[in-house]
Amino acid sequence: MNFITAIKTVLFKKYANFNGRASRSEFWFFQLAYFLLALAISVFTTSEQWLPSVALDVLVILPVLAVSARRLHDTGRSGWNQLWAITIIGLIPLLYWYCSKSSDEGNRFGSNPLLSDNIV
Repeated sequence: MNFITAIKTVLFKKYANFNGRASRSEFWFFQLAYFLLALAISVFTTSEQWLPSVALDVLVILPVLAVSARRLHDTGRSGWNQLWAITIIGLIPLLYWYCSKSSDEGNRFGSNPLLSDNIV
């Protein structure tokens, strides 16, 4: 999955879809786009102009949570494991799981998104 396709998939096709699986490329390309947009907003606004930053966070909170849950599903874990981020030490296993390669066969959350024919 390429950069543009990942963004379109997460924002328009699976905005708040917590079911299924997300490939590493879908997850990381979306995270990169979110980071770059947040960086651009912080560069072009002052500290008193907090509205664009808050608006971005409100608009993407559901897609970020959904793609993160689907990424965890791709590694065979529940999306509820995102709650480990509340603890600082929990970020280490989360980062490892987000970077982990998925298995080629299906799991309880569906078939591998890169091998299935439903890539849009």
